[in-house]
Amino acid sequence: MNGRDKFAVTTLVILHICIWATSILSNFGIHYWNKEHALQVLYEKANDGVVGNSTFFLKVSESYFTKRYAYYLPHVTSAIIWWNFYFLQLIPKLRHAFKKAFHRRLGRVLMVSVFVQIVTGAGLALTSDSKVFTLISIWLALAVTYCLYYAWKFAIERDIQRHKFWVLRMVGYLQGLSFQRFWMIVLIGSYQMGWRGLYPTMEAGSTVEACNSVVKDIFDHSMILSTLTAVYLTEWYLSEEFGMTLPSKNMK
Repeated sequence: MNGRDKFAVTTLVILHICIWATSILSNFGIHYWNKEHALQVLYEKANDGVVGNSTFFLKVSESYFTKRYAYYLPHVTSAIIWWNFYFLQLIPKLRHAFKKAFHRRLGRVLMVSVFVQIVTGAGLALTSDSKVFTLISIWLALAVTYCLYYAWKFAIERDIQRHKFWVLRMVGYLQGLSFQRFWMIVLIGSYQMGWRGLYPTMEAGSTVEACNSVVKDIFDHSMILSTLTAVYLTEWYLSEEFGMTLPSKNMK
């Protein structure tokens, strides 16, 4: 394993921890499959404690379990399937040893889960109050759809090198979701540690609206940073792995 691959694996491990710590565990904790229970847990919280007495994330979460639940439930379920199994497809020994019984069948399940995430993610984006979230999410959905189409197409054609190329690009672009959690941790952590150059300081007694405005800005900025980071790192990795052109069908 060269330095580039070590960097990629380390990054994926860190992002996997981020997505579990900030999303998957919390969804299991509130029983996301039980709308009434999840809402009860949310209503018991006075604020989200991100910035002062902010309630931004509580309001967003509440919308998930009310008017947006039809999108949220399948989105989270398919995301859990993806985030807990996709990396098994990237391990060469597993991929080669169990190509038909494991790799291909799991690949079909994962591609379906990605498709469900795209459709439901677009639904969540179009019903969001944040226009930044809407625009970036729709752009990412289109990009991932493009990758999914070619990954599936070349898998059917048994064009392994091109299939691998588009799968890696799809995996990389989907890291925009985990990078969003990563940048949220960085931005919120830096704010709470007193490094407040980007956002105004909320003094004691600041209104909920003012605190929510800061959190919304952090959330929007994390979306921008995450997408840029995921796309740039993915394209850098692919250019190093395959060069600047798509691998030919006969490439070994």
